[in-house]
Amino acid sequence: MSAVLHWAPLGPDDFAAWRAESVTGYAEGKVQAGNWPAEGAIERSEAEFASLLPQGADTPQHHLGRLLRDDATPIGIAWLRIAPAHDGAGAETLAYLFDFVIDPAWRGKGLGRAAMAAVEAKALALGAKRLSLHVFAHNIAACRLYEAAGFVITNLNMSKPLAAGAESATSLT
Repeated sequence: MSAVLHWAPLGPDDFAAWRAESVTGYAEGKVQAGNWPAEGAIERSEAEFASLLPQGADTPQHHLGRLLRDDATPIGIAWLRIAPAHDGAGAETLAYLFDFVIDPAWRGKGLGRAAMAAVEAKALALGAKRLSLHVFAHNIAACRLYEAAGFVITNLNMSKPLAAGAESATSLT
């Protein structure tokens, strides 16, 4: 029997703790991906969070929730933004999953898909027709979960560190 999880709004105390952890985690992810240097990464992450959530948990179009088991045990947190698309004809309401975290004690217990189903149900209830997200390529477990949940790659950025004096596979001369 598979687990069914539920969405509950994130309380103010939970919001503060989540935000502090997420700012740090996002900065670490950006550094590990090679997007940002380590120096100043926390400050850059703080600035992005401040820009995205200027009114904290009360920022319009943003929904932060606890993912709960039937017995009200919290197993994770998700952050959704719901907004109309701005692409003209046929625009549909979109959900963007900014953060999705399963608490470490609950990882590896088969709850990821149930948690993702709870996020999808919340997005649908808020009128979304599509759910998108970003995942760092080095987060293999998350990549596998999202693929198993039916997500497909829509864009792919690639990067390679370059070293002076290294041989190139092709010549551009």
